[in-house]
Amino acid sequence: MHDYPPAAHAAFRKTVTRLCVLTLTQLVSFQLFGAIMQSLMIITYGILNGGVDPGLLTDTERLTGLVMDLYTRFPYSLYMIIPYVLSFVLVYGIYAGVRRLPVRATLRRGRLTPRAFAAAFFLVLGAGTVSDYVTRGMVELLRLIGLAPVDMPFMAHAGAANIFSVIVQVAVLPALIEEYAYRGVTLVELAPFGRRSAVVLSALLFSLMHAIAIQIPNAFLLGLLMAYLALRYESVWIAVFVHFANNGLAIAIEYLQKYNAGAQRLFGGGWHTEALNLVFLVFGIIGALMVRRPDNRPVEVGAPSGAKALFTSWGFYLLLAAVALFTAFSLERIV
Repeated sequence: MHDYPPAAHAAFRKTVTRLCVLTLTQLVSFQLFGAIMQSLMIITYGILNGGVDPGLLTDTERLTGLVMDLYTRFPYSLYMIIPYVLSFVLVYGIYAGVRRLPVRATLRRGRLTPRAFAAAFFLVLGAGTVSDYVTRGMVELLRLIGLAPVDMPFMAHAGAANIFSVIVQVAVLPALIEEYAYRGVTLVELAPFGRRSAVVLSALLFSLMHAIAIQIPNAFLLGLLMAYLALRYESVWIAVFVHFANNGLAIAIEYLQKYNAGAQRLFGGGWHTEALNLVFLVFGIIGALMVRRPDNRPVEVGAPSGAKALFTSWGFYLLLAAVALFTAFSLERIV
């Protein structure tokens, strides 16, 4: 039995505030570093291609299209990888050092078995399908008020260097860096105040970090799954695997749709897609049944309220305001 003293409630609120400010710091750092590196990327593109059309710099739509085309095309992709890595490593590395968080705790290995990895992969298939339906629902709700979300999809460029760049940028780095940040540092800080609150709050911060309307629902659901599995198996590496598998599947589907006619029919909507979603849901249910709940888990008595800690934290409202501002740029009015 795990009983919590009254002082834990105040400590929980302080911890939530720190983590909200931490998430905000990383988000703003990435935006600032990213803006600088995007400018350098455009300059490099101009040098290598004999100059840049001056009209491009005043045409937001064309400029955005060029950036989207370049950021997964090697070597321009390096200009986006650098600010991404810097913003996470500096912010969360410094925080972990100041808080003296043990590396063993933030990078805990646990005891993972082939069964655990198989269950996790099946859960990825099921969770991906559920989040797809949730995202579709959100899109329809936004349409009712005359808005449409704008995603930032990667361009599936052919060529070994480009494919390798996409895998590193979209699957490998997020799996390693974001899991250290959210299922490592964040979850370790929240877990002492109750496992359920830790799972939900870490997933919420993870989803807000994305700051793109269409990505937030998927990130929240995936964050719940990864946090639960990280606590269930006492290992951050199961979350790394889930994150890599989820993003890796997205890459595979994107390339298959672009270069394979059969895949275009399978993933392009219609009954083929719905039938595949049903299969994925079945796999998800099988994965859930495979994840056995340990019998020796302590019962939490009087755990501090995660909702109360969140809604009484000034850091949460500061983060929410910043995310709302960034998210507004990922929405457009339907004409």
